Amino acid sequence: MKKKSDPFKKELVNRPQVRKGRSNKLLEKRNECLLARYYYYSHFTVMRYDAIMDQLCLEFFLSIVTIQDLVQDNMSYLHELKNEEPRKAFFSTQWPHLVWQ
Repeated sequence: MKKKSDPFKKELVNRPQVRKGRSNKLLEKRNECLLARYYYYSHFTVMRYDAIMDQLCLEFFLSIVTIQDLVQDNMSYLHELKNEEPRKAFFSTQWPHLVWQ
């Protein structure tokens, strides 16, 4: 009796191993955008700290604790922004997909 071949069984193809998980470059870009947004809200709006945190949670899908940790860990970038005193146009040029009113 002849065996039927399994139509769902496929031969494995040797593929190079790809690192799975989060991309450090993408995380850095996200963090830079998040910190710029934090700076923008704190310098160009009248939002209170807790309202800023709530807004960032909505925009970046992160918890308040995570955002606070990122702000604390990247304080040097915020100091750079503060020293450079960028105008609103800087933010809309860097991240045009966001609304910078």
